[in-house]
Amino acid sequence: MNIGLIAHDSKKKLMQNFCIAYRGILNKHELYATGTTGRSLKR
Repeated sequence: MNIGLIAHDSKKKLMQNFCIAYRGILNKHELYATGTTGRSLKR
């Protein structure tokens, strides 16, 4: 499944926490993100 991850600037930390919490599930899928969101999630 393809999953798009987009977060407003004020919600980037919340998106990071979401991805950490659901890492096991998200690792099984193809993830796509906008530039800034993607860079913050790579860290």
